[in-house]
Amino acid sequence: MTEGVYNGSQLRIYLGDNTVYHATSCALSISRGTKERATKDTDGTEVSLDVLSWSATGDGLAVASLPTGVTGTENFESLFDKMVAGTEVDVKFTLGSSGLTGDTFYKGKAYISALDATAAVNEDATASFTLTGNGTIEKDVIPA
Repeated sequence: MTEGVYNGSQLRIYLGDNTVYHATSCALSISRGTKERATKDTDGTEVSLDVLSWSATGDGLAVASLPTGVTGTENFESLFDKMVAGTEVDVKFTLGSSGLTGDTFYKGKAYISALDATAAVNEDATASFTLTGNGTIEKDVIPA
């Protein structure tokens, strides 16, 4: 592995303190819009920054129920319940080694804005979800 490159297996999305059960991929997207203006007193177009927005997405196996003894996770059913209820969730996107001191993570509040299930013949069913940020996203580090 190239030094300094994140190991994709260690990056995770947490909803509160819960991971998404049998996740296979996740992504964080942060963007800032721009506003353009041109007046009779400018030479060309000027750009100013607009608001920051963010979202996170994840994919995994579509698990209807958790095995006995498995706790601290979200599955398709619990994501569905939160989405339909319009529940705002605390989101944490980890970049390190699953909660070790000094690991960087990004956190904010979001709503589940999309939830999809795919079921192909003779394949495991999969699910994907989109979290749309509600407010700012912050960078933090797990303290010692």
